[in-house]
Amino acid sequence: MTMTIRIITASALAMAASVNAFTPSTSFSIQRRDVLNNPSTSSLNGYIAADATTEEFDSTASGLGFAADNVISIFGTVDKNGNAIAQEMKHYSKVSPLNDTSGIKIICKGDGAEIYQDPGLSSTKRITLAPLEAVGNALASVDAGVSTDGKIVISFVGGDDLMVHEVLSGIQQLVDGLDIKDPKKNVEFRSLSDSTFPIDKCGVVVTAGDSDAFYIGGQYYAVSDDDISTN
Repeated sequence: MTMTIRIITASALAMAASVNAFTPSTSFSIQRRDVLNNPSTSSLNGYIAADATTEEFDSTASGLGFAADNVISIFGTVDKNGNAIAQEMKHYSKVSPLNDTSGIKIICKGDGAEIYQDPGLSSTKRITLAPLEAVGNALASVDAGVSTDGKIVISFVGGDDLMVHEVLSGIQQLVDGLDIKDPKKNVEFRSLSDSTFPIDKCGVVVTAGDSDAFYIGGQYYAVSDDDISTN
């Protein structure tokens, strides 16, 4: 008896109140072979083996490879109530180190790591999310000498496991912590995820004025519109 199982791989982006996703898929067959003579037995009497004609999984099919091989950046704004609203997503072919940071006015920056604390005998699990820990460390190192008047840019960066909803929560905490929830302020945010950065790690930098800088692990990075991917 031959059955077909369909595996669906999805990548989703929360954009304001909607979610856009692509769902590339592939199919393969599995074959069940009885190992007991009595086919009516209720015991587990089979095992699953790959069909000899099964095609190998194509990681580049249906756009999955495009997403996996590209740097993904999300851009948005913060409204007058301090809510972060994602507005645009871009794919870049690469991210590059930014060595000259002399013109960047840094309000604060911080790194974070996702930490799972084993509950042991307790039933309470504690998980520290990397973007939120990065925010906490950033708020602990605010440069009071840099004015928060005018345009402010909040930039997150992490590995390809960086979650949009965690970034949005982090932005909310930064807006509250820096007291920049003001309809007169122009606050923008960006997030950058790429497989070249370690998973379970995140960095955030808040800058005054226009800035293309991302920060993580003591190093600054940037992407260029010349490297935007379209296929």
